[in-house]
Formats: sequence, structure tokens, C-alpha cells
Amino acid sequence: METPITPIQKLDTVLYVISLSQTKNLGGIKDYISVNSKWDMTTTYIQNILDRLAKDRYAKLQPSGAWIITFDGEIFKDTGGYHAKFLADAADAEQRRLEIDRLRSVNVSNDLNQKMLNKLTNRLSWATWFAFGAAMALLFWSIYSSYHPAPIPINVKVNIGK
Repeated sequence: METPITPIQKLDTVLYVISLSQTKNLGGIKDYISVNSKWDMTTTYIQNILDRLAKDRYAKLQPSGAWIITFDGEIFKDTGGYHAKFLADAADAEQRRLEIDRLRSVNVSNDLNQKMLNKLTNRLSWATWFAFGAAMALLFWSIYSSYHPAPIPINVKVNIGK
């Protein structure tokens, strides 16, 4: 069983066919494809492909009714045509998807780091307030004890030099 021909292959085939000769009319293109390919396309389908090639500026219709390939079409055909463009677009899409996944991963990591930083900042803030409270208690105790000295216990002998 043969694999079906994709629309991209059909575009490349018609572009190739009109590049073979200086000029080709719609009937000549259809005949060439029918003889040299194992697939057959209707004239309407080939016209749709030619319209697409003209829209993309790879082919143009001469006043005589013949189709010719443009210079851009020659370059496009020589660089792989629609198939190569399809592969490049798919690779670009995959690259964008990988970049989006990487950025999401970075965002998740940043969120986790921010949460940890907030937690540590909160702990440091509480520790700072605790240290401030302890320092103030020590200051007040120092001031209080300098104005209210402790009484000397009775059982302590005081040696006063004679």
C-alpha cells in the first residue's frame, strides 16, 4: 500500500514541474504530473496549488497563460521547498515549546526561592525584635539597679581597713 501524498509534497511537486520548463500551462502541468507520478490531481486542485504558489510569490502567471517560477521560487525550491519550510517551522515550534517549559521551570524555582526568602526574612525579623526586647530589658534593669542597689545581706562581714 502506498503512502498518501501530502499537500506539502504536492506543492513541492508542482513547483518543481513549473521549474523544469521555461513556461507551462495548466494542462501541461497536469499532463506532466499524470505521466511522471503515480498520482493524479484534478485541474481545479492544480489551479489551487498554483494560486498558492502565486500568493507566496514563488510562481506567476504570464499573460500567455503559462506559469513560470520566480527567482524567489527558484531559491525556495533549491533550499528544500515547502517540505524544508515545514520541518524548519516544526523545529522552531519545538524550540519555542522547550523555551516556554524552561521559563516555567525557572518561574517555579523563583517562586520557591521567594517563599524561602520570605520565611527566612520573617524569622530574622522576629529574632531582631526578640534581641531588641532583651536589650531593652537589660538596659532597664541596669538603670533600675543603679538607683536601687541591693541591700547587703546581714551575714556578710565587711572588712574595713583600720
